[in-house]
Amino acid sequence: MRIEWKEIPKEETIFKIASKYPGVSPKAFEAYLKMMWLSAQTERVMDTHFNEWGLSRGRFMLLMMLYGQCHLGFSANGEPGPAALSPSELASQLDVTRGNMTGLIDGLEREGWIRRESQPDDRRGLLIVLTDEGSARLEKLLPIHFQRMGRFLSKLSAGEAEGMLVGVQRLLSGLNGVREELEAVVKEKAKE
Repeated sequence: MRIEWKEIPKEETIFKIASKYPGVSPKAFEAYLKMMWLSAQTERVMDTHFNEWGLSRGRFMLLMMLYGQCHLGFSANGEPGPAALSPSELASQLDVTRGNMTGLIDGLEREGWIRRESQPDDRRGLLIVLTDEGSARLEKLLPIHFQRMGRFLSKLSAGEAEGMLVGVQRLLSGLNGVREELEAVVKEKAKE
C-alpha cells in the first residue's frame, strides 16, 4: 500500500520543522518534500497510464529493454547487444531479484508479448525474446507514451531541463553518501 500526502505541508510548517535540526536548509527540505510528492504523483499517473495497456512499470521497462535490443540494436547502457537477453541479465539490468524477473516474464509470456527460447550454445540456458505481437503492441503504445511524457515535460524550457539534470546529478551524489552511511550502519549492526 502506498501512502502519500494529498498536499505537501505549507512553507511555514516546513521552515519550523527544518529550523529544529541544524544543518538542514529549509529551502532544501522544502525541495525534498516537493520532489517526493511529485515522484508519488508521477508514479500514480504512470500506473494508470501503463494499466491502460495491461502493464506495470516493471513490465514496461522489461519490454523496452528487449525492444531496444531487438529493434534498435543496443542495450540499456547504449552499447551494441544481442537481440535477446537471459532472465538473469534482465534481472541484473533492471535491479530486481531473479524471482521477481520470473514473475514478470511469466505474465508477459502468457499475454504473448515475449517468449522464452533455448540458448543455442547452452541447452540449459534461456533467452527472452520480444514476439512480433509484443513489438506490434509496443509500437502502438510508444507514440501515446512519448506524447504523454512530452506533455508532462512541456512546461520546462531547455535551460530548465538542463538545470534539472545538473541538480539530479548532485542529488544522486548526496544520495550515494547516505547509501554509504547506511551500508556502514548495517555492517556495524551485523558485527554486534
